[in-house]
Amino acid sequence: KFKFNMLRTIQSLPLRQLSAGRSAFKGLLPLCTGNRFFSAETSAQKEEVDPKISPESTESGYYERDLTKKGLDPDDPYYDPYYPSVWAHKCPRSWQPAIRFMRIDQGFGRMLIFSAPLWGLTLASPLGGFMAPYATSIFVVGSVFSHAAACAWDDWADVPVDSKIPRTMRRPLVAETLSKRDANIILGITFGGTFGCLALLNPVAIKVGLCAAPFVLAYPYMKRFIQYPQIFLAIGLNIGSLFGYAAVAGQVYWPICLPLYFAGLAWTIFYDSIYAFQDIPADTAAGVYSSSQKMAPHAKKIMSGLAALTVSLNTLAGYIAGLDPTFLPFMALGGSYLAYQTWKLDVSNPKICDHLLNKAYRYGVIIWIGYMVGLYFAKGKKKEAQKTDQCLDINSLTKFKHF
Repeated sequence: KFKFNMLRTIQSLPLRQLSAGRSAFKGLLPLCTGNRFFSAETSAQKEEVDPKISPESTESGYYERDLTKKGLDPDDPYYDPYYPSVWAHKCPRSWQPAIRFMRIDQGFGRMLIFSAPLWGLTLASPLGGFMAPYATSIFVVGSVFSHAAACAWDDWADVPVDSKIPRTMRRPLVAETLSKRDANIILGITFGGTFGCLALLNPVAIKVGLCAAPFVLAYPYMKRFIQYPQIFLAIGLNIGSLFGYAAVAGQVYWPICLPLYFAGLAWTIFYDSIYAFQDIPADTAAGVYSSSQKMAPHAKKIMSGLAALTVSLNTLAGYIAGLDPTFLPFMALGGSYLAYQTWKLDVSNPKICDHLLNKAYRYGVIIWIGYMVGLYFAKGKKKEAQKTDQCLDINSLTKFKHF
């Protein structure tokens, strides 16, 4: 008892906090106590493994969600520890493969796709007013179909690649929980819904929207041929800002739409690179190209540059659109959020990358709110005549005179 009390007293002394004293006590205390009360730090204390990450996920380098706490069986073929939503696993078993195939329950993915058209819809609306309800409602429904179609097409085209990457081995087509026939039916329904919503817009918006289709369809295959497939994806997705603007204005006003388009392009590369950082070793082994492989050594600098470019161009687009200066604090807030994501980024930690990706949509929402505030308070600053001077009419779009 005396020995135990003496050692407890020594433990509380400030000297133990010093590195030299700490090393000495760590060597002496186990000898005095038989390693009963004091011993060297355990491996668990050294590594500080997150209890939410299973041992398998730590070894493989991926972030696995421990869904066993939700009553799910890891041996079930429908179980996917890499899928971010527990809601999908709680649905009837016959629905689960289709839900995961289309990512219906992933609202953050829809917001990432919907952000660019939302910005265009807002900046094309009359100053001092609100967004056009008809066009906005079409885009809300269309974003559900287009997100489901894009995710389903990506999974359908990537089956040979997904079977080689641990994080994607349990996707429905790879795990054969969804048949090819059912997948083709889902693709037909989602693409049909997407083009059906597009057909409800004006002719200029339809033609601009169709320009995005080749890029979206070719993106899964570009990962096998070019080093920077994220750029290819960004080109296609952010055409949404152009036809979002055209859906309201009936034209594409380049002084506003070009900065808006390139802002979305830089932001898409920003968040999609965060997503790709999780798969660097597996992509390399599978022979798949990704910009993250080249960006990883200089990730912080490159991501900072993309963030600064995104915010600057978003601000420029709002200024040219004639928004009230009240939108500027929201631009600063959006820039701060991207700076926070860049600061938190750790390309070697899949859990952090996964968390940052799931919250990336917040930047798009912040910018949209800023545009809405600036639009509402911009009374008496209408520039509709100026917007039509350099517009893109139907004939010029067909003949490509302005490209």
